[in-house]
Amino acid sequence: MVSALWILFDVAISLRLVFVPERMATWEIAGWATFGLALGVGAWVSEHRAERRHERAMGDLRDKLTEQAGFNRGSVAALGEHTAAMGVGVTSLPELAGGQAEQNEVQKQVAAVGNELDRVALNQLTIIETPPSWNARQRYPLKVYVHVLNETGREITVRSPSRWNGAPLYRPDGEAEIRTLLQLWDHGEWVPKGPDGPPTLTVPPGVVCLFWLGFDPSLTDPGLELIDKLRHKTQLGTFTLPVVIAGREYERSKAV
Repeated sequence: MVSALWILFDVAISLRLVFVPERMATWEIAGWATFGLALGVGAWVSEHRAERRHERAMGDLRDKLTEQAGFNRGSVAALGEHTAAMGVGVTSLPELAGGQAEQNEVQKQVAAVGNELDRVALNQLTIIETPPSWNARQRYPLKVYVHVLNETGREITVRSPSRWNGAPLYRPDGEAEIRTLLQLWDHGEWVPKGPDGPPTLTVPPGVVCLFWLGFDPSLTDPGLELIDKLRHKTQLGTFTLPVVIAGREYERSKAV
């Protein structure tokens, strides 16, 4: 509405200047100025209100997304707990169902449900950052640290990455396994301390863990620019991380 009035104002004053060559009287100048000022104030008020509406809308959207994310994580955790309880209850089914065959069938169904819930939970393992690092004094000088937040709502166990498909890793001794260090953020520090660590790591819900990938040092020419470019475009590569949930092992593949 205000934009349309501005257009009409421009057209009107242009027509006045073209078709009425006489100089404007003081009262006329004051009138045009007052009208223009009113339009300017109206435009500012309209824009300010639009910004406020946009801020409120974005705030509402963030609240809804936060609430939905919390609901999703809570739902996955609750369903996992109920499934575990069902699995325990199945052990007493021979007396209730009247035979081993019925027990085996129910166990299979409960296990299938548990597997599906665990796979849904894998999607709640979130990559929060992938900072690069260069230290010429270390055996693996060029690293990218992958920080993973456990939002599954339950305790999990992670193992070292089993596969990598992307920029060449550094293998100084030709080893087939991917060398890394699994660490947990605990009370303001990463544990256990390097350079060596356990092959598996237990990660409580809501806690961040990390592992690093060591890349070919020749990729550092010049500096970390190439790694940074690939990382920012999520084109560095794809890792596969073995994850154990409720005693069942899965694989979580993710591009970084």
